[in-house]
Amino acid sequence: MQGRNRLADPSKIEMYRLVARISFALAVILAVARAARAEDFAIQIASPVAAQNYQMKRSTFVFRTTGCAAAVPPEVMATAEGRVTGQRRSLPLKVVVAPATGVYGVFREWPEEGVWIVNVTARCASTIAGALVATDGKSFIRESSVFLTHKATEAEIEAALKGTPRK
Repeated sequence: MQGRNRLADPSKIEMYRLVARISFALAVILAVARAARAEDFAIQIASPVAAQNYQMKRSTFVFRTTGCAAAVPPEVMATAEGRVTGQRRSLPLKVVVAPATGVYGVFREWPEEGVWIVNVTARCASTIAGALVATDGKSFIRESSVFLTHKATEAEIEAALKGTPRK
């Protein structure tokens, strides 16, 4: 009986409610802080040597995705976008998965002639990241590459092609 009276005390009930509200508020604050610290989903490009794998050393470049918290690996795709003798061309590319988690290689499958960029798109759950990677005859040009928080638009591809140095 005595225990029941103690719990029925209105001042203690209010104290428990206050503790519950404070606990809930702290949980929300921690969740928001954790989300704010989370890395944005993005694509990073690097030299083939960065993959630290002999099979990737012949690739034009390697890339990795960062900030994907999904339980499954991100979906990735690449397309060579070019202009050959004034004609616009698009060629789907095979993206090779490297042994290191989240690392991929792109090998040259586009013609020597013309100006070419590689349009890389990655999807992590509902988030998309993109990159327009400028190329020359042998490798990628980091300084002329563009990184996006969305799939590249046709206008962005055209601008990247115009900004890519001629070989």
